[in-house]
Amino acid sequence: ELKGSQTTLANEPTIQTASIIAETIGETSLTLKVQLGNGGEHIIIAKQGSAVNQFPVDGKGYTDNLIFEKGTDLGAGNYVVYKGTNTQITVTGLKSGSTYNFACLEYNGSTLAANNYLSNNPALLTQQTVLSEPTTQASNIVFSGVTESSLALKWTRGNGLNCIVLAKEASTVANLPQDGSSYTANTVFGSGGDLGAGTYVVYNGNSNSTEVKGLRSNIEYFFSVFEYNGTGNTINYFTSVPTKGSDTTLTAEPTLAASNLSFSSVLGDRMTLQFTAGKGTKRIVVARKGGAVNQVPHDGISNYEANAKFGSGFDLGGGNYVIFNGSESSVTTTGLVGATSYHYAVFEYNGDKGVSNYRTSDFLTGVQATLEDEPGAQASAIKFSNITENSVTVSWTGGGSSNRLLVARAGQINKEPQDGVQYTADEVF
Repeated sequence: ELKGSQTTLANEPTIQTASIIAETIGETSLTLKVQLGNGGEHIIIAKQGSAVNQFPVDGKGYTDNLIFEKGTDLGAGNYVVYKGTNTQITVTGLKSGSTYNFACLEYNGSTLAANNYLSNNPALLTQQTVLSEPTTQASNIVFSGVTESSLALKWTRGNGLNCIVLAKEASTVANLPQDGSSYTANTVFGSGGDLGAGTYVVYNGNSNSTEVKGLRSNIEYFFSVFEYNGTGNTINYFTSVPTKGSDTTLTAEPTLAASNLSFSSVLGDRMTLQFTAGKGTKRIVVARKGGAVNQVPHDGISNYEANAKFGSGFDLGGGNYVIFNGSESSVTTTGLVGATSYHYAVFEYNGDKGVSNYRTSDFLTGVQATLEDEPGAQASAIKFSNITENSVTVSWTGGGSSNRLLVARAGQINKEPQDGVQYTADEVF
């Protein structure tokens, strides 16, 4: 008598798995979430580099393993990574920066022989793992070209494919870029991606410099540079020990230059300058001998050493000496040479230390010559001769100059000539 038995297949599910998505993407792992159909269980198959092309056969059971390549190989690298009822799983043992394909199918059956798989239209997913994190961070931020509303920064690149620069006003960057997230950069501060707490992306690319605009005057701005690999949701940022730096924008430039320069008390070795102050909180006066002032002060430097004695203050270059630095509107300069023209320029500025901002687009200028040196000796031994009723001859011994002035008055002389005034002489009284 020949006998035998056969288990029939369970009923095939009628509703396939709706979707399979990647919730968390790592370098060597992927966390997957499944929206189920109406099977008693579901099976997930994974393949590296190309679409899943082998599927389970009805009436057979398979060994699953969440470590890729450890479960049953259906053939051609199609591995069973999970079977069961969980809607969320984490697959490990993957390679960074590699593409993996998944297929999820519903099935019914309580024994291996009864398994009945719904193979039509399985839920599919293609997902790349995150590239390895860079190992060398960017370094050495250097600032230049600082103005009241912009600055440039440059840094030394690390070994990431790209880098991202974050900026924050008035305090250090605290929020970090998140792996798997890409950010839009804009060099206008406040217009790029916002990471929260006023932290904005001002650069995203593979260069090592950028210029940031749209800044406020006299504010310290903080920057951090992060190297990263990958694109889109496979981005992997190197967030440990980011390179950091900060710089302060200049104070706002004065809106009005000084005006109305005049000179007084002009002698052979000194003179006094007076002017109407502009809209700066302070100003410097620059003097140059024999030619126009041809150097201007540099923004960010307010401690130019001034000395009213010509030639003793800071030289901006080419004999352009700072003779005054302060808030007043007059200065007496000394140490001058007689019968020599001196040129002057007055520059208004705001701010101190590294944030000073000079108005150099227009500034007050003027020129004034010193007097001839005063004679070393006065004329002497005045004598009168050839005296008539309406004339007289006057003679004297000359002093220490080649010129002299003779003054006559009916009565005692009670006035002296004024320096700097050219007088017309006539022998007719």
